[in-house]
Parts: sequence; C-alpha cells; structure tokens
Amino acid sequence: MLKLHSALHDRNVTELIYRASMSATNPQASIFVSVALDSETGAAAADTKEGESQVAEIISSLADVGIAAHDLSENELAKSHMRYMSGGVKPLGGEQLYQFDFPEQPGALRKFLTMFNKQSPHWNLTLLHYRYRGAEVSKVLTGVQIPKGDETRFTNFLNELGYQYVNETNNVAYELYCD
Repeated sequence: MLKLHSALHDRNVTELIYRASMSATNPQASIFVSVALDSETGAAAADTKEGESQVAEIISSLADVGIAAHDLSENELAKSHMRYMSGGVKPLGGEQLYQFDFPEQPGALRKFLTMFNKQSPHWNLTLLHYRYRGAEVSKVLTGVQIPKGDETRFTNFLNELGYQYVNETNNVAYELYCD
C-alpha cells in the first residue's frame, strides 16, 4: 500500500478502496483509487488535455512500481456502482476489522501506512476503505491480520497512531457481507 501511495506523487487521494486476495497460488489485490488532479478546472480536469496527461503520468508511475492500472474516469458503471462493491470474502487467517476516524488533513493516510509498515513484516493489511468527505474526520475501514503474540504490539500501535478507532470484527454487517 505504501508503494502505491508513494507512486501517486503526493497527490491528494480522495478515495481508496483496497481488498487483498489471499489465494496461495495468486496473491494480489483489487484497488480502486481516486486522486485530485492539479488543475483550476476542478472535477472536469480529467476531460482536458492537461488532465489526460496527468492521468497518463499516474498510470505510468504505477506501472513503474509494478502496479497495473486502468483509467476509469469516464466509466459510469465503475463510478456509480463498482466502487461500492469492492470487498469480498475474508481472507483465511483471522482478519480483524477496525474503523478509524482519520483527521481530514494532508498526510493522515500516509502516517497510518508508514507507521503500519514499520511495525512488523508479518502484519498484513487486507482491506482499506478511505473516502475524502470534506469533514473534520473521515471514517476509514481497515482489515488487518496480526500474528498470534503480536496483539499487545498492535494495541500499542493503535494508541501511538492517535486516531480514534473501533474494533468492528464482531459487527453483524461485517459477518453478513464478508463471510
């Protein structure tokens, strides 16, 4: 995830949906990411030559780090429906689900990803759903796999991070949607 975030060249991520597939034969992830383009034209930036150039640059940067990408800027099905259907079944190995209140300020997502990556190579981020909402905080949903014996270290990480969080692992909606 940090590799993806770094490849976006410090662009403002407005939405990020990530779900790992834990297939033993083909480990990969589905990622839906929206970024703000640098333009005075705002949301219409992708429709301009400048916007198209920026999108091509982003796709090239992702390819440079081994991430295949598709421009779905004009794909109405993706924008209206598929972005909300990303998810899928829980991976094997005891996924835990946490909901965070990230402050709506530059660097909040990067802080989480950087601190998470520094903790242990055995920690696995299996799900991430972030969406910029223009409020003081954004509700961010994460799935994590933490090895047995690392529970205290993970709790320390949560407290050091300083974001409000709730363990949603036993939430009935999670059980119904992801089992």
